Amino acid sequence: MRMNSWKTIADGFLPSIELTCHLDHPAFLNGFVHWCARVSWSCYLDSKCPWLIVSFDFANEVFEKIMLPDILSNDNGAKFVNVVSGNLCVFAAADWDFSAYELWVMMEYGVVDSWTKMCKIKKPEKFWWPL
Repeated sequence: MRMNSWKTIADGFLPSIELTCHLDHPAFLNGFVHWCARVSWSCYLDSKCPWLIVSFDFANEVFEKIMLPDILSNDNGAKFVNVVSGNLCVFAAADWDFSAYELWVMMEYGVVDSWTKMCKIKKPEKFWWPL
């Protein structure tokens, strides 16, 4: 943006990834912007679309993937990425009817095994959406 011009990034965006931008807002942490995404090519193979986080490193101008725990990756509930207390987190629908959400926090950035479920929040009777 500083140069006031556009350019193409050599390796570009991962072609089999589909961002969920219509529901999600990106989260900025550690010089990366993060989005919840799905691996779209697998939908056509076995009707499952695994969830993951896609990040863009502004310093090196590359896209990267951060895997979610299997329990989050393989379900169909909505996911929202954010930052809590300086840690990357995902707010994930816990039930098929969206009656509850779970907050998962990546305790050590980039370490998949550090994802920790912090709490489960039941939805009140009125409609709500995580911010």
